[in-house]
Amino acid sequence: MTSSLPCGQTSLLLQMTERLALSDAHFRRISQLIYQRAGIVLADHKRDMVYNRLVRRLRSLGLTDFGHYLNLLESNQHSGEWQAFINSLTTNLTAFFREAHHFPLLADHARRRSGEYRVWSAAASTGEEPYSIAMTLADTLGTVPGRWKVFASDIDTEVLEKARSGIYRHEELKNLTPQQLQRYFMRGTGPHEGLVRVRQELANYVDFAPLCSAP
Repeated sequence: MTSSLPCGQTSLLLQMTERLALSDAHFRRISQLIYQRAGIVLADHKRDMVYNRLVRRLRSLGLTDFGHYLNLLESNQHSGEWQAFINSLTTNLTAFFREAHHFPLLADHARRRSGEYRVWSAAASTGEEPYSIAMTLADTLGTVPGRWKVFASDIDTEVLEKARSGIYRHEELKNLTPQQLQRYFMRGTGPHEGLVRVRQELANYVDFAPLCSAP
């Protein structure tokens, strides 16, 4: 027994699986645009990454040519597609207490300062860094209202939404002590088993905002 798809569905399937052409000129334009918009430098060896990430945008918009996509961007400098373009080309490498030797230095510096202590995490990604800073300051300065604050920003608005949620897989917290896990996170149960969430008492000290509106 054989089956066939209607002509329209067959055409759509071919569009979704066909490899689109990313010319040298297209790659140069993409590199120029992302540098102008976000200060991101794309080396030549990033070409496959650029293709794999942007081709999803083209297909979601029903486009089959990178040139048409770039024309769409450049025709409206205020289009919401610019943010999707930036989000697609942003690489986020982060972890809780990454570069761990920095945090004792932060704690020592905070102890020696009076007034409200403020820290800006400029590339907050999915929130691991600003929450690590917040845990360090809570351990060092306590949780007295107005004593300290963490401002967290990122150019990628999608990762900021994850950061705001404060929800992580349990294995992502491997760098935390048992005391930090108990004090600052809630474990999920039932369908949320294996997940943890930042306690609101800590989250209240962290403000997330897109990089363009950061302090």
